[in-house]
Amino acid sequence: MFIKVRFDLEIDEDGYPPVGSESLNAVVLGANKFQIDNTPFFIERIAVGDIIEAHKTPESGERFVFDKILSLSKDQSLSLIFLDDSFIEGVSTKLQQLGCYCEYGEFSSGNLKMVAVNVAQPDTYHDVMSFLLHLETQEVLSVAELSVKDATA
Repeated sequence: MFIKVRFDLEIDEDGYPPVGSESLNAVVLGANKFQIDNTPFFIERIAVGDIIEAHKTPESGERFVFDKILSLSKDQSLSLIFLDDSFIEGVSTKLQQLGCYCEYGEFSSGNLKMVAVNVAQPDTYHDVMSFLLHLETQEVLSVAELSVKDATA
């Protein structure tokens, strides 16, 4: 069974992230114990497969609210902000060829175009980052490493 888990975010003085919370799909493992099932755009330290604890409040409705990480998966999360929209499809295709899962999203009334990237194979992380950092130097996109784990773990 899937549920939604809300992660509250702190918006900085520049207005980033553009949302006060982000919700992720999670698989129910037990009482207040869940496994993350999709890649975040803004949440740091969280990736697909991580096991978390969350609780329900009267204000959260059907959603659970994140409490803490119980265990980490091997997956790693990246967030891409595109400075040139014409590259979104090509970059996503290349990342998929490298074994990544990509999810597209628009924020700030469509002015902020992003791709959330899940790197499930630790041995491909170097190739993924080399590709993305090359594009970042060309001012095509900006990359943020949200949840990076030691490939030897």
